[in-house]
Amino acid sequence: MSSIKKYAVGHVLILEMDVPESRNALSKELQAELITELDTAPAEGFRVAVLKGSSTVFSSGYNVSPVGRSNYVGENEVFADVQRLRDHVDFLLRLRRVQMPVVAQVRGYCLAGGTDLMLATDIAIVADDAKIGVPNVRSFGISLFSTLWPLLIGPMRSKLMMFTGDSITGKQASDWGLAALSAPAESLDSTVMQLASRMALMPPDLLSASKIAANRMMEIVGLEALLQSAIEVDVLAHFSGSIVDYWKKVKTDGLRSVIRERDAPYAQGGLAELIGLPPLP
Repeated sequence: MSSIKKYAVGHVLILEMDVPESRNALSKELQAELITELDTAPAEGFRVAVLKGSSTVFSSGYNVSPVGRSNYVGENEVFADVQRLRDHVDFLLRLRRVQMPVVAQVRGYCLAGGTDLMLATDIAIVADDAKIGVPNVRSFGISLFSTLWPLLIGPMRSKLMMFTGDSITGKQASDWGLAALSAPAESLDSTVMQLASRMALMPPDLLSASKIAANRMMEIVGLEALLQSAIEVDVLAHFSGSIVDYWKKVKTDGLRSVIRERDAPYAQGGLAELIGLPPLP
């Protein structure tokens, strides 16, 4: 059964992730399906792709279900953990290298690995009230594209988010440069389609050439080296005492319970409130 709903509007392909039970968590199956659809789309006449989630969640991140994951206590698990993260990095790089422009349409929650997915696309257009952040830093490790954040929003703002795990609104993400622009949730669909359709007026070969040119800077800066560094730091984090203890607690209390307990002390005085934004709903 497919995890993606497909729509076509002229030369624009819309891919809607549809895995509500996991809040569009990036399983290996979903990652493979996305790459297949995007790789084959140009031959089907599409020039631009829009990647979206539901009205309440873009993506909750990578699949962190304890089933099939390392318990981070056995020495040999280090190498298995490295390979798991390399697989995620390979997916993100393949997404960046898709021939056509890919636009992320973000509503609701875009968290942890969901931010990696958003930043691996070419242009992110977000709802004003979207919730974007990396709460995984509180218990499960870093996000792979977190090493890229300082280039986008500056090192200090990156640290504000990574040292708290708090989320910001889509409007703030746009103002800071983490997304291209934001729009009211009720007009997000039309805004994205207008922009995607306008891009699709370009000849496909020139779109591809422009994408290569625009992405070259990140390659020269050392995107792959940054991602390799993220793998190394994330593996170190995964075998730290606090994360080992979290996963032990997950096994006894369940993932949802542990996350609720983890986030309870952060309920008041979040980053958005501290920098003068309306509190997140």
